[in-house]
Amino acid sequence: AVLQLLLLCIWRKSREQETTARHGRARMTAAACCRRGVGPLRSSSIYSSHAHVRRSWYHATACSPTRRRAMSLADVYERRVGEGCLQFDPLQKVAISKLDKLQSALDNYNHSEFLAKLAKLAKLRENERSIASKSRDTSKPSAISADASKASSLSSSSKVAAATPLLHDLRLPRGFYIHGPVGSGKSLLLDLFHQNSSISSCKKRRLHFHAFLQDIHRRIHAVNKKLLDDHGRSFHVDTCRSRNPILLVAQEVSSEITLLFLDEFQVTDVADAMILKQFFDELWRRGVVVIATSNRPPEKLYEGGLNRSFFLPFIDRLRRYCVVHRMGDESDSTDYRRVKAGIDHLKSGFAEGHFFVGPEAATRIDGLFLSCMESYDEQQRGLELEIGFGRTVSIERYVSNKIARFTFDELCKAELGSNEYHAIANHFQIVVIENIPQLSLEFPDQARRFITLVDELYEGGCCVACSSEIMPDDLFVVRREGIHVSSTDEETLSRPNSNNILAVDAAQSQGKPLSALASVRELAFAFKRAESRLVELTSFAFWKEKGHTGS
Repeated sequence: AVLQLLLLCIWRKSREQETTARHGRARMTAAACCRRGVGPLRSSSIYSSHAHVRRSWYHATACSPTRRRAMSLADVYERRVGEGCLQFDPLQKVAISKLDKLQSALDNYNHSEFLAKLAKLAKLRENERSIASKSRDTSKPSAISADASKASSLSSSSKVAAATPLLHDLRLPRGFYIHGPVGSGKSLLLDLFHQNSSISSCKKRRLHFHAFLQDIHRRIHAVNKKLLDDHGRSFHVDTCRSRNPILLVAQEVSSEITLLFLDEFQVTDVADAMILKQFFDELWRRGVVVIATSNRPPEKLYEGGLNRSFFLPFIDRLRRYCVVHRMGDESDSTDYRRVKAGIDHLKSGFAEGHFFVGPEAATRIDGLFLSCMESYDEQQRGLELEIGFGRTVSIERYVSNKIARFTFDELCKAELGSNEYHAIANHFQIVVIENIPQLSLEFPDQARRFITLVDELYEGGCCVACSSEIMPDDLFVVRREGIHVSSTDEETLSRPNSNNILAVDAAQSQGKPLSALASVRELAFAFKRAESRLVELTSFAFWKEKGHTGS
């Protein structure tokens, strides 16, 4: 027994020495990396390196105490599958295992500490620049003043050098960018992570990408207006960092949240592309983790867009700060919106649910609207919904906040956008859309508006009823005879009889500017998403889930 105890003590001593040596080597490696200005991280790491920092993820504030998770994300998923709320999918399970790693890293993050040290480093560097500027302004400094300036500069540099290793001690889990076919469960995983994240609810925000852009544009507009009112136009056009409205908005957002969830990430407009590049650069620099879903891989974002070369650095930054995960492809994925709706293929016979096709469609829409009116005796007057920026949208046919009735032309041929659709989706429980035509890339503006409308109705959880002469699966047409788009080279635009997958070059054939091409290309990939969502929103199962029976 004494011999065994002696051997155990020797073994423990050797392990302590080995651990001490390993930690010493790690500190030497970190110090060497600090001198080079990079972090000793592999690209496959769940942590992201920064030019001067390595950061972690949790914003500790007075309103958000640390909340430890009782269950992992995988456990929550398996429990919901066992309860029959979800259907098990191996592709979703793989994504969840990666999200669990991010979740574990988020548990030990202190965002406020990072921001405090970032501010301290910025102040030290500002002092260093001020000293350097003063030394340059002195034309013939004396030996004493030169020595004093050199000593002061060395002191400031030593403070910065002392602060940098402290910042390297902070670790940053990379965000998550998940892309794949429609209906495969990307938004489901986003919501699951959002609901079970250890980050306090007041420090995380979940938005559809349309709503996110609206918020950013509104904030930029407010900052520009304030700068113009306070300082005049000469100040307003100043583009330095301290007066850049995009960076100021990003700094404001980074002080509000730690975790940003974005559903259906897409870039179709040159103005948005330039804003997003600057905005996310500042957001990541200040330690906000981004989790996003998309139908497009990063390399295909803003494909064919005007001045895309200026946007390409954003893609590199996205891959640096986010783990990019692909949720299978068309051949091995399932559209769970169709499964939930109990619908497979609708190309023969009549459409199911509340998507009415054929000569009886108008009658059934009338019956649905009249059945809702029976519960309300008061006379309905025209309604003006506030949509922001001092604008309103007029609603003529509606019943309280229960149901609103529109034609396709009223919603998608008029000059309406995501702001108007968002207001409608948030006000009414049921939205009726009549006389939907077949949509193609020949008229991209109408198709884009309809897809945006469906996205907003889906985010708002609205029940939808439609009438059309076209079956749901034939509603969106990508390939048409005539001019086709090349997916690889803008010089091949307007080439006839091409066999490329992206269909008609509507931007060129309709006399549109080349800047519209990225939006037109994105529509070809958004068609399937809108079709899948429309099938779910009009299904009997969805209406029953929302407490409506329909006609």
